[in-house]
Amino acid sequence: MPKITPDELAKLKSQHGEDIVRLSSPSFPGHDFVFRRCTETEFDALVVTASSDDPVASASAPKQLAEDLLLYPSKADWRAFREQYPGAASTFGKKLSQLAGLGVDIVVGKD
Repeated sequence: MPKITPDELAKLKSQHGEDIVRLSSPSFPGHDFVFRRCTETEFDALVVTASSDDPVASASAPKQLAEDLLLYPSKADWRAFREQYPGAASTFGKKLSQLAGLGVDIVVGKD
């Protein structure tokens, strides 16, 4: 999974708008992952799945979110990455949920 080229990134932006995000990790140098941001409906599905009584479904929720939002590399390349590095795939999903607002700091006013 090589880095995305400027032309490939421009093509994705023309297809999906500017609201896409490129993620990378120092643990995987030379690799880029591009995702679209999640919708409210997709975020709600993540919360429902993560809250499931089924531990497999619950554990898979972040990985599934990342796969659902993936634009680059191909789904086949992502699945191979996910199989080899399931923890990293889950971390990408968690980062995408944070970009959707999960875990933001909230301050309670003292009036």
